[in-house]
Amino acid sequence: MLLRLTEDIAEGRFLLKGYITLRNVMIRAEKYGWTDIDVLAFNEKEIYIVQCKRGSLNKEQALKVVRWFKNAERRLRNEKPYSYLIEKMNLKIKKLYIAKYIRNEKNLLLENNIEVKKADEILKEVIKLIKQRLKEGFEGAEPNYTLRLLTLLIQEEFIRVTNNQNRDFLLQ
Repeated sequence: MLLRLTEDIAEGRFLLKGYITLRNVMIRAEKYGWTDIDVLAFNEKEIYIVQCKRGSLNKEQALKVVRWFKNAERRLRNEKPYSYLIEKMNLKIKKLYIAKYIRNEKNLLLENNIEVKKADEILKEVIKLIKQRLKEGFEGAEPNYTLRLLTLLIQEEFIRVTNNQNRDFLLQ
């Protein structure tokens, strides 16, 4: 449940920024079988490979995540239709790892050009994007149920953005 919600919020972040997204994109695993990219998001400049996890990782697990991202990038570069899209649009490939808890793995992932974000950072960004969208008069037709729920909670002031440095949001 928590992982699915994190994927929804990650997808929402990209949708609210104007990216096209795909969820659970199946790719061949490094050795055998299949794995999936939680969120694949692209615009006219870049394509993001997004992997969402729940907990923090030890070094061995972090190395496995690094290998997973390398495999995902290799598959996208070499297999259609993604290779065609990347080549024709000259997209820069970016990698994003999102987890509820991040501790020791952050430096190893960053060293391997993998952006690292905590799930609550992504949620805060999404809430700010929704608030901005509402101020601009965009309402309705939210692209997923999680964004619809967050929009409703913001409109009904169950979630309020604060100016308090210690607390970005206030839940009523």
